[in-house]
Amino acid sequence: MEKHSELRFMNHAVRFPSLAEADGVWPWNPVRLDDWATEIGRDKKALHAARFMLQRWNSGFSWECGRFEARIAIQCWDNCHRHVFLDLATSNLVYAA
Repeated sequence: MEKHSELRFMNHAVRFPSLAEADGVWPWNPVRLDDWATEIGRDKKALHAARFMLQRWNSGFSWECGRFEARIAIQCWDNCHRHVFLDLATSNLVYAA
């Protein structure tokens, strides 16, 4: 993936309040984000946000933090997280160049 696309992707990830300072988001490193998301005691809002972004990054990969489940995430998230998710999920964002 080109650097320009990665930058755009990172800008979208940090819109989730729980990912703003997450390890692996800025600079983008999906393996580090996956590790960060799997830490014991990780906040559920952050876990679901990380799962969503990692799935968008590579939906065919089996991430250690688990698979994103929209129904469960929406029940867990506050309004800010839901708003970001709905905005990103309903847009036709293409990250690859």
